[in-house]
Amino acid sequence: MIFQDNDMMKSGSIHYPKMLIDVSKDIAYCRWLKNTEIRNSKNEYQRGDQQRELDIETKGILGELVARYYLEIENIDYQPMPLVSEKPVKGADIIIGKHRVDVKTSNNKSTLMVNENAHLKGFGKLDFYWFVILYDDGVAKYFVYSYDQINDWNVEQMTYTKAYIKPIN
Repeated sequence: MIFQDNDMMKSGSIHYPKMLIDVSKDIAYCRWLKNTEIRNSKNEYQRGDQQRELDIETKGILGELVARYYLEIENIDYQPMPLVSEKPVKGADIIIGKHRVDVKTSNNKSTLMVNENAHLKGFGKLDFYWFVILYDDGVAKYFVYSYDQINDWNVEQMTYTKAYIKPIN
C-alpha cells in the first residue's frame, strides 16, 4: 500500500477525470468566499489579487480531489477532511488507516516544496506528505514522503516564506 513504510519514498502517476478541474474551480470559489475574513485579517494569507488567490485555491483542491480519486480507484479506505468549512482545516487533508496525510499540489515539475512554518506546526499532527504534480490532459504524478524525511531537505527563502525544497529527479 502507498502509506505503509515510513522510510521509503513512493511515486507514480494518476490519470484523473478532467471534470475534476471544473469541480475544483467551483469548490475553490466557495472556499475563497468562506475564508475572506481570515484572509483579510492576516497578511501571510494574502497572495495578491482575487484571480491569483482563486488559482491557488483551485490548484490545491484539484490535488486533493486527484488524491481522493486515486484512493477510490485503488479501493483504499480513507477519511477525507472537508474541502469547505467555517475555518480552514489544520493538519491532515486525508486520513488513511492511522496515517495523517497532507496533500501538497503544484504545477512545478522540477521541485517539491513544503512551507517551513507549516511543516514545523505539523509535528505530531502529520505522518506523510502526498505531493501531486499536475500535468496537462488529466495526468498527475505523485510523490509520497514521510513527515520525518522532509526534515532532511534544504530550506530556502521563497517569495513569501521559507520552504523545505527537494528537486524532483
